[in-house]
Amino acid sequence: PNDLPSVEAALEAHLAGRAPTYEAEYRLLTAAGDWKWLLDRGRVVEREASGAPSKMSGTSIDIDARKRTEHELELSEYRYRTVAALSPGFIQELVPVGDRLVVRWVSEGFEQLFGAKLSDFRGSDDLLERYHPDDRIGLREFRHALLSGRRMEAELRFFNARNEMRWLHIVNQPFTDARTGQVTTVIGVCHDITDRKLAEQALRESEYRYRTVAQITPGFVQELKVTPDGQATITWVSEGFREVFG
Repeated sequence: PNDLPSVEAALEAHLAGRAPTYEAEYRLLTAAGDWKWLLDRGRVVEREASGAPSKMSGTSIDIDARKRTEHELELSEYRYRTVAALSPGFIQELVPVGDRLVVRWVSEGFEQLFGAKLSDFRGSDDLLERYHPDDRIGLREFRHALLSGRRMEAELRFFNARNEMRWLHIVNQPFTDARTGQVTTVIGVCHDITDRKLAEQALRESEYRYRTVAQITPGFVQELKVTPDGQATITWVSEGFREVFG
């Protein structure tokens, strides 16, 4: 029923001479109770002296398999975009152009992290300028590895539109043509790990201060692990322990 208006409109347009041919895709209820997709194509081959159509010829083609494949593809793309939108960070698609990889698409999270849309950059090289200079040094080898079909991971620093440095953990997976073995696309999952990196840095600084205090404290500092039954075990002592006990 939902397809009938468009079928009737296409047929009427051709019969009235507003369209050179008649073409319509629609679903037909089979004897088994299933809906099957058909493609009708036809044209008027004879008309009355008045111009009214008197004979029409055409074909009906079973396109059910094609339509089901298209529907599955739409569902797959919808799921992919949904996962991309819900994923922390962003997802990127890269395609090889010569010996380079060009960013073709990024999910919405890209704009949230970089503070700019992909279209705001003049190209992939312009985007690379956002990454920390020290991290850009190894990107050439990283790119060559991806083009050879190897899965690669990296932790990179970049600067957003406010010139704030952020950390990304990137996992890139190349996909190859089954016939040629050539890489056709690379899918990358990029997570913002800035909070983790800052926490690790704070921990290192805290441990450094702790060790420093332990070293300059007269005598020595010790750490003990106490079990629920009250038993204590020494787990660490500062360097002063050796000076005291020899």
